[in-house]
Amino acid sequence: MKAARADVIGLVRECMPQSEMGRSRLIGQAGVVRGDVRDQPLPERTLGECGIDTVVHLAAQTIISIANRNPAGTFESNIQGTWALLEACRRER
Repeated sequence: MKAARADVIGLVRECMPQSEMGRSRLIGQAGVVRGDVRDQPLPERTLGECGIDTVVHLAAQTIISIANRNPAGTFESNIQGTWALLEACRRER
């Protein structure tokens, strides 16, 4: 059986050393584009310039205590970020 291979590029706002990507050192095995998924031109440019054909969206604020303290920021990150990425995908197809 042949192993599947993929070139992975992550859009990363900030790399947290305590995150799974930081702890497992997977971040060093992926290409990294620094920025915020809510910045509409950035996901569009990344999709186009990197020739991305599959998107896995994991950008979200998922910590409930932070969401409770900052619901507007959570909305911006989760809803506007998803919208920006979906729009970038739509425009790039």
